[in-house]
Amino acid sequence: MVQENRSGEWVKVLTANLDSEGKLVGGELAEPFWDAAEALDSRSATDNCASGGRCIFTMIDRSGDGNLTVDDNPPLEFHRDEESLLRPYLLSGGAGACTEILGGLPVPQTYDGSEAMQQLCSETIIDFIRGVDVFDYDSDGDATEDRPCQNNPTKSCKLGDIFHSSPIVVDPPVHPLVCTLGLHPQCLMTLYAAASDFAPVGEPLCTDDGPKPCYEATPMVPAASPGLGTYGAYEAYMNAQKHRDRFILVGANDGMLHAFLAGKHISGKDFGTMGDDIFDLGTGEEMWAFIPPDLLPKLARSALKHEYFVDGTPMVRDIWVDGSGATSADGKKQADEFHTVAMISERGGGQRYMALDVTNPWGMKTAGLETSTYQPFLWMYPNACDSEAYNFGQSWMNFSPKPPSIGPVRLKNDNRARGWDERWITFLNGGYSNDLLRGRGVYLVDIWTGERLWSFVAEMDAADGGGGKGGADYEGSVRDMLAPVAAAPAMLDVGAMQSIKADQDGFFDTVVVGDLGGQVWVFRMYEPGIKPADGQVTNWFGARALELDRSDSDTRSDRKLGLKTPFFNIASNTIQTETGWLRTFLGTGDKQNIRDKETSACGIDNLLACTRLGCKVKIDTKIKVDGYELKQTIHYEDGRVKNSRAKPKDKKSSDSCSAAEMSITKLDVHCNAGHGGTTKDNWFEKQNQSVTMSCDAQSGWDCEMASVWDTKDHGEFEVTDEGLAALPRNRYFGFFSYGGTERVFDSKESALAYDGLRLTDRSTYSPSEPCTREKCILTDVTIPESDFSTTTIDGKTVRYVPADKLKKADPLGPGWFIEYASLDEKTAAGSSILVGTVFWPSLVPPEGEQEACGPALTGDIGRSWQADYLTGAPDTAESFRIPQGYIQAKSRAVAAPPPEPASVISLSKTGAVSYGIIVTDPGAPPVAETLKTQRDLTSEIYWLEVPRSLHECRHVNKNACD
Repeated sequence: MVQENRSGEWVKVLTANLDSEGKLVGGELAEPFWDAAEALDSRSATDNCASGGRCIFTMIDRSGDGNLTVDDNPPLEFHRDEESLLRPYLLSGGAGACTEILGGLPVPQTYDGSEAMQQLCSETIIDFIRGVDVFDYDSDGDATEDRPCQNNPTKSCKLGDIFHSSPIVVDPPVHPLVCTLGLHPQCLMTLYAAASDFAPVGEPLCTDDGPKPCYEATPMVPAASPGLGTYGAYEAYMNAQKHRDRFILVGANDGMLHAFLAGKHISGKDFGTMGDDIFDLGTGEEMWAFIPPDLLPKLARSALKHEYFVDGTPMVRDIWVDGSGATSADGKKQADEFHTVAMISERGGGQRYMALDVTNPWGMKTAGLETSTYQPFLWMYPNACDSEAYNFGQSWMNFSPKPPSIGPVRLKNDNRARGWDERWITFLNGGYSNDLLRGRGVYLVDIWTGERLWSFVAEMDAADGGGGKGGADYEGSVRDMLAPVAAAPAMLDVGAMQSIKADQDGFFDTVVVGDLGGQVWVFRMYEPGIKPADGQVTNWFGARALELDRSDSDTRSDRKLGLKTPFFNIASNTIQTETGWLRTFLGTGDKQNIRDKETSACGIDNLLACTRLGCKVKIDTKIKVDGYELKQTIHYEDGRVKNSRAKPKDKKSSDSCSAAEMSITKLDVHCNAGHGGTTKDNWFEKQNQSVTMSCDAQSGWDCEMASVWDTKDHGEFEVTDEGLAALPRNRYFGFFSYGGTERVFDSKESALAYDGLRLTDRSTYSPSEPCTREKCILTDVTIPESDFSTTTIDGKTVRYVPADKLKKADPLGPGWFIEYASLDEKTAAGSSILVGTVFWPSLVPPEGEQEACGPALTGDIGRSWQADYLTGAPDTAESFRIPQGYIQAKSRAVAAPPPEPASVISLSKTGAVSYGIIVTDPGAPPVAETLKTQRDLTSEIYWLEVPRSLHECRHVNKNACD
């Protein structure tokens, strides 16, 4: 085993020593199989791809229609050989960047806007991004060599920092034996499964004279017989691709998505058993890199300071697309209609998503260098001139290690015998928005074409009094309540949910996601989507399952955003076997500002914190895209939305991308009061601060940034004890989100009724029918500090709760929540659910001063929490039990926010099964936690107390069931 030591070196653990804090010191250096940064050292930054240099590509608008689509293939090499084509994109950041860049050259140049200076600036940007030492960092007089490493000038450093992007392995098509067991996130059974592999109960299996819609698998040519071990067209696709190179995709803040070689087929080896690997470990060679075209104008800024670029995790799936091969669409799967796609998100780097066809691992390179019909670039969303850009925030998609939100849905087609078609899609979130105006939508997009099939987007109106258009209708009182969605959507196949029987058919029909306004939403796509030829699906709907601090009246003026902590992490979901209900698990916490202290976090980059402190916040914005214009205003006071309005203007010109502008025209933050607080200085008194970026094609895309106040030097709130008690703490939730007879919907009317039944954590909520306290209020299972005890185990103090102090929710009730004791503790990642236990991490930042940047977090505490998934009591995980009681959460020092835990099931030689969790903190060895050990593989017999009414229904009188 290898681990990072105190000096940041990777060493062999058994050769190192432990210091008093349990950190490794010294040790024999471990030798990596390969290092991508070192592999790049041997690749020339100046030579083009054909000459053996780096193979970096991007896309430009070849068709001139103002958008970037599959028709704009092939990719363009990002090299000074293509400078004239790249220049309009690279210099759209304005003259200011070129002035600074050319002024910083070893021989400074004065930028005057001339043709020669534009070319020099453009070439300098290209060379810098490729890794040329254009600024002569080592002062050796050579500005044409590869950029030297700061700590070792004999080597070159070209790879940018990889921050929030997780590396994703792209394998050849996955064997069905592995896929059927759910052991690989790249595939889904629907690719190859027959009807007999699923057991839908919500609709009948297809017969000759039966009703539609009905269920049957999409036919394949050749046909599949999974029972006989043959998988038809998918097997033909798998065999044709099974020896293709394995590679890793990861985004970096050098502007690129990188593809690194991670394995080549070992000659003579083929797939035998599930434990076989027929690939070597690869070389780490950069096969190619891709610069998202929307980031081209931003590249100049990276030469001046650190910027975020491709900071999201790529999503990879094998998919099927009817008609994408040699034959036209016919509703039958053929081998050349299967593909591997990768979708890029940018997180803090940008607002777009885009998709690539990576079926051919080297296709980006061959398409960019040769005359080829291969089209690796598929789409960008929203597109360059799409007015939908009004609505998008930063494209966050934090799903890993869970599978990506890509999969099949059903669209109605009366020309098919079963009444529907299989369509592979991706479900996109609107993104993170610090101004709270953008990102208020979710979008269902065709993964192959980028066509928007369905969306759910909140709207504002000039007459709006607080967040949406208003009114008692579905749009005004449900849809328009959606806040920015930074969390990744959790896509589920749960069926009709009309009984306790499993009802999966291999098609996604439900999505669960939380928003920044402390709400959790459920979207349903169970019925085959009815989509007009020129419109969106009309029979899919969404509504809220949970609203934190729900007000009694449900009017906008009573909704206090300042008491609603945000959801950032992907939800975990499971079916309660006794009832068939969907149970959802997730916690709150501002992941963008995870180390912020609540009393000092308010600023232009964290306006949510300002609302929680009760500050007055007023934001005016103006957005122009392709001739469209949208002006928005939102005003918060005492944590409530006091006023909001939007003034859209239609496009006045048919010019493509004639002008673009995004600006905060006015931002007022006034924090004299709120929660009993005062300020140490008058920073919050500054008025009318603005930040503006304006770009105009008529002036050569000259963009200017206005000055903005410095947010690093403002004072900390002096908050009274009463005020501190009023500030909201983050919480973790487990609740009944969908199912049964009442919590279901399939129309606007039933979605409106479902929304009226949304759960809340507010104990003083006064419900009105159909809500009751028993139906709509979650149980607080937070254990008071006074109920905890301590003991010593192996010389360490352990905090535990005695068995008689446990608090439990009703297993058949609406759910439970736990409130963190610390004001600054936040849920750090998603959850794992295994054998009735839900397991999740949190982060507690240090109490004292913090360094904004550093090699590691200092004084931060990570916690691992566990609870019974139905009752919320911490009494299920074996390794959290001690003779005196139960450990609710284990704490340790961490060097980074703890990631989502990984579930592990292991089988011993004696047949015992161990169910556990692996906690992997950066710079620390993995820690295994045991949830349950089962020595008998036969089904368990257990007791479950049920209400008398349920007993009557099940065993006495079926007419007593409601």
